[in-house]
Amino acid sequence: MKLILITYPDCFESEALILNELFDKYTFGLHLRKPGASEREICQLLDQIKPAHYSKIVIHNHPEIARVYGIRIHTSGVFRDKIEGAVSTSFHSIEEAMQYDGVYEYVFLSPIFSSISKYGYEKNWNRGELMNFLQKDRKTELIALGGIDENRITEVAEMGFDGCALLGAVWSNTNELDVIRSNFSNIYCNYQKLNHK
Repeated sequence: MKLILITYPDCFESEALILNELFDKYTFGLHLRKPGASEREICQLLDQIKPAHYSKIVIHNHPEIARVYGIRIHTSGVFRDKIEGAVSTSFHSIEEAMQYDGVYEYVFLSPIFSSISKYGYEKNWNRGELMNFLQKDRKTELIALGGIDENRITEVAEMGFDGCALLGAVWSNTNELDVIRSNFSNIYCNYQKLNHK
């Protein structure tokens, strides 16, 4: 099962430090998503991340940065028909995921549970329908996003997802490094248990 960490939406001091530390210690993919950041700010962050970790990074909606740094790209819905070569995208319905099966390496489905980082962003899935869809033969991997913390990872695996993406459960609306370290470590511990069953 894949484990993906999505960056905190805003840039903050010591972000590269904590990302390098997590990369050095754990095995996971990173989605670099900074909707309000300038290209310069994004490049400054990438310049501080060890190049050895670039292969683990997927950037959202910046094809030129992806080309310069040799990293892969994720396309959001508004850019879906404008960016070529994207490895992933995001959907909020089973119908969309079915329509694009085989187009991407993997897609995010969200919100699977009520969001931790976005107030009022509630789950909108019928569990039975979702599990039925997840059991079908697919060419594209499905990654659960939304409301996933250390206690939800097992449930995500049991539902049949190919992976999960983390956001609010790690960053907790804080840039305190000790809190981020602890949050990620606790989640990763349960993730490892799943992969060793």
